[in-house]
Amino acid sequence: MKIQDILKFNKDKYFGGAVQANWFYDTDKVTAIADSYVFHEPKYHGVSGQEWQNTSYKLNDTATYAMKLVKRASETESNRFCMTIAGYGTGKSHLSVALASLLSGHDEELRQVVLNNISAADRFIGEEIRYDLHKNLVIVLNGMRHFNLNSEVLAAAKKALAQHGLSADVFDELTTQYKQAVSFCINTFETHKERYEHYLADTSLSSSVTPEAITEALGNADKAVFNAVNEVYREFMGTYIHAESDVSAADILTLLVKKYCIEKQIFDRI
Repeated sequence: MKIQDILKFNKDKYFGGAVQANWFYDTDKVTAIADSYVFHEPKYHGVSGQEWQNTSYKLNDTATYAMKLVKRASETESNRFCMTIAGYGTGKSHLSVALASLLSGHDEELRQVVLNNISAADRFIGEEIRYDLHKNLVIVLNGMRHFNLNSEVLAAAKKALAQHGLSADVFDELTTQYKQAVSFCINTFETHKERYEHYLADTSLSSSVTPEAITEALGNADKAVFNAVNEVYREFMGTYIHAESDVSAADILTLLVKKYCIEKQIFDRI
C-alpha cells in the first residue's frame, strides 16, 4: 500500500497562479479564488516546532485566524487591528480574498462556500464563525501596488458599494471640485492636449494621458492629477478651481459609517 493509493489532491480546489488581493472586486475571479482556498485546523500548521518556537510571534492556523478576525469585527470596544505575517508566496492574498468574501456577505452563496471550507477543516470553528457573521462593507487594498492611500480607499469603497448594488453618489459631497475638473477636462482635452501632457508628466498618468484615464483618476480623488488639471484650468480660465479640502481616507470611512452603519443600517461594520 502506498500513500498515493490512499490520498489524492482535490483538483476542484486548485487555483493556478498568484492571487492579487484586489481581485476580490473582480466578479469573474472572486468565486474561484475564494472557493479554492484550503483552510487548515489548529492541529496542523505545516511547519515544525523548530521553525517558530524561538520567535516572539504566536502561530495561528488559518481556521482559527478566520474565527478571531470575525469575532474581533463583531466587538464594539476592543482594538480590532489585526496583522498577519508570512513569507512571500504563502497565500496571504488568497486568504484575504476568501476572508473578504466571508465577512462581506454581498454574495451569500459564496459566503457559505467559504464557511463550509472552514468547517471542513474544523467543524467547531465553522459553527463559531457562523454565529457571529454579519453583513459588512469590506474594503480591500493591495499593498503590493504603488498608490495614494486616500485615492485607493475611495476607489475600493466605490467597488465595495457596487458589490452590494449601492450607488457611489454618496461621495458627491466630498468630491465637488473633482467633478468640476472632470467636466472641464472632457470639454477641453482635445484643444489643450499638450498642456495636459505637460502638467501630468510627473503624475501616475504620465504614460497614459487620455480623457478616460484623467476622468478615472479624478473620480478617485487623485490630488496630483487634480492639481495638474487645475493648472490647465488656470491657463484657460485665469483662475483656479476652488478646492475646499482634500478627500482623506478618514473622511471616506467616516461618511460610510454615518450613511450605511448609523443612518440606513445596511452594514454592521466597515
